[in-house]
Amino acid sequence: MTKHEARKKEILESAFRIWGKCRYLNTSLSDLASDRNLTKQALYRYFSSKEEIESAMEELAIERYKRYSESLFTLLSDLKNDDFIRTYTNKNIEFVSQNRRYLGFLAYRYRGKKEGHELARRQMDLFSKAAMERAGIPSTALRYLNSLTFMIVHRKPGKKKAGWEELWNEGFCSRKVVNQPDYDGILQRASGLDFDIYKDDPLMQAVVDTVMEEAGNEISLGKVARRVGLSKSSLYNYWPGKEAMLTDVLNRQ
Repeated sequence: MTKHEARKKEILESAFRIWGKCRYLNTSLSDLASDRNLTKQALYRYFSSKEEIESAMEELAIERYKRYSESLFTLLSDLKNDDFIRTYTNKNIEFVSQNRRYLGFLAYRYRGKKEGHELARRQMDLFSKAAMERAGIPSTALRYLNSLTFMIVHRKPGKKKAGWEELWNEGFCSRKVVNQPDYDGILQRASGLDFDIYKDDPLMQAVVDTVMEEAGNEISLGKVARRVGLSKSSLYNYWPGKEAMLTDVLNRQ
């Protein structure tokens, strides 16, 4: 790798970190250049535009996912039943935990689109077929496993919580998964919210607007996602569930 190529990679890693802090909603070339001790003009020696940087970021993130998914598929080829399920989920939890900034960028990149990157769709089709053949897991159950992965990765530390295997064995409607928030309390506290603090964050504003419009019990991640132009699954990059999303609104006060 040449010095120029190494420098470009450093700039991309800074973009994942700096721009990721604002969920890619308020990105600045000046902030990125400053992080690498460059002037904005010097940054153009490596990338001609913000669009070129984002394209390179997507290529890098997809390449990481490609290498991982191919290695995981090979690892799973000799496994069946519980071994297949356990290895698939544990490896995914490890990968998501270590690559949150890259996956978060892909969620931003494909927000509002019904389908993700072609490679990701193709790989998931392969995993779905393998899961059914080797472990008797239909595609719906595999999506549930994937949801558990994001929930485990993004939930806040604290008192001992059920692991993914316990949640998997208890099924979709486990009370440990379906934990209803105190909507009455949330709405009472919402009457004193300072809405101006969210004006520069469209995602948080969408949550607040949905809370006020739906009057509590009809709030859903899907409605927030549609309002802000994201897919429902991409919201799991920000919150593990509805309760965490609503709590985040109040905590920011």
